[in-house]
This record gives sequence, C-alpha cells and structure tokens, in this order.
Amino acid sequence: MLGGAIFIVKTDPYPWDLLGNWFGHIAGDDDTQPVAAQQYSLISTILLTNIPQLALSTIYLLFNSLFTCMQVSAEFMRYAKQRKGLRVSKPKGNQRETYFLSLPYKFSIPLAIASMLLHWFLSQSLYFVELKGYNIDQSRNYELDRHGIAYNALPLIIELVIGGILIFVLIGHGFRKYDSSVPLVCSNSMAISAACHPIGVDGEHISTQKLQYGVMSKPLSSGLHRVAFSNDEVTPLIQGHDYE
Repeated sequence: MLGGAIFIVKTDPYPWDLLGNWFGHIAGDDDTQPVAAQQYSLISTILLTNIPQLALSTIYLLFNSLFTCMQVSAEFMRYAKQRKGLRVSKPKGNQRETYFLSLPYKFSIPLAIASMLLHWFLSQSLYFVELKGYNIDQSRNYELDRHGIAYNALPLIIELVIGGILIFVLIGHGFRKYDSSVPLVCSNSMAISAACHPIGVDGEHISTQKLQYGVMSKPLSSGLHRVAFSNDEVTPLIQGHDYE
C-alpha cells in the first residue's frame, strides 16, 4: 500500500500536498480513486476499513504480553539481589501494590501512548470515504454516488516509523542478559508456587515481610537445601548444585 501511494505521488502530473491532505481529507479536485471503490456494500466496506485496527490491537496485545513476561522475569530475579516486599493487589505490611497497567509506569505509559498514536495514524492512513454526486445545477445525482476505502501515504510512513521503534525496543530488551544463577520463572505458576513454600516456615506470617529469594540455610531430611522466598538469611544459588 505504501509503495502504491509513493508510485501515485511520483507519477501524478498534479502537485500533491501531503501535509494538507493527511487528516482523512480528500480535496474536491483530486483524481484519486479509493482503494476498493464500489466493490463491496456500504457495511462491508466499513468493516473492511476497520480490520487493520483489529489486527493492530491483536499485535499490540502480543507485544505487551511478551514485554510483560520479560519484566516479570527481571523483577523475580531482583529478589535474589535485594530483600523486597511481595507485590499483591491489596498490600499489607511491607507488601507492595501491583502495577496498575501490569508494567512499571516508565514502560506502561510510553507503550499506552504509542498504542494510541498507532491507532490514530492508522485511522488517518486508511479510512472510509463516501462521495455524493451532483449535477451542474446542484441537484443530486445518485448514480454518481460511490464509496470505498482511501489511504494516505504520510500517516502510513509515520505509522511504520513508530512500529519500527517499538520492534527495536523489544529486540533490545530481548538481548538483555539475566542472572544465570536464578532460574527463568516468568509467569510459570508451578515455579512461583514452589518458591513461595519455604519448609518449616509459616508462609502467611512472613508474606507481609520483606523477602529474598535464595538457598535456605537449614537442610531438608534429604540433605538438600530448599530454594524459596524467606525472611531469614539466604545464600545465592550455585550453578551445578542440586536444590529442592
């Protein structure tokens, strides 16, 4: 679509005002044909116009889910470095409140703004148009009426730039190295549950205190040490050792 728009601009003998026509406006003297003029019914054309918006929302949800997974893994690993309170919906004691948008504000707010901009620029680059026909005497001529989907190159270019920036940000975070001594948990409920069951400790009692993730000092009956959240002193995990 972008290539077609650039081709039309380069081959059209009439000058194009990209800045003047980019807000879904079609000038009266334009000879531009809509993308899908009169090929579908009115309702079908409107639905077809908004399919890219649905696709963009789906892509953003997948992007947000992957980015959230990275941040959850990073925060879990920080518990092995520093004693902190757990994140819960209704904090008590030293507990901390969960993030409103599932991510720290330094990430969630820019992502929300980027999502709004992407949807807005997409609405300006691909939009429904309905043209009404008139005779020379200004009387209506319904045979000249037509509708279709029109597009504009400039908002589409900006859309691709913003999308490219988000992809590079995601790839950059993907290259970030995690602490190899801490297992990657992400949102695995079984691994999180195992880390929240220290042996010989009242879990409900310590859940409101500041906790640290690591190897508990007291060995189990099997001779192995338990790895979990604890309010006592813990030691870092050692690669190659067996734990429970």
